[in-house]
Amino acid sequence: MTKFKITSKEKFGDMPKGTTLTVETPLSSCDPDKIQAAIKAAGFNKQAQDAYSQAWWDIKKV
Repeated sequence: MTKFKITSKEKFGDMPKGTTLTVETPLSSCDPDKIQAAIKAAGFNKQAQDAYSQAWWDIKKV
């Protein structure tokens, strides 16, 4: 599994700008489906969960 640290560039729903989450994926790139799952697992609302595009996040491999 590859781990990524993602930080939101903007506020989305009830998720504030600068929110940092960890995403694990078997792929070498950060999978948008895994981003959405991480947002949901963190307990953010549906509007925040729609912010799964990689363009909305600063993504760093850890």
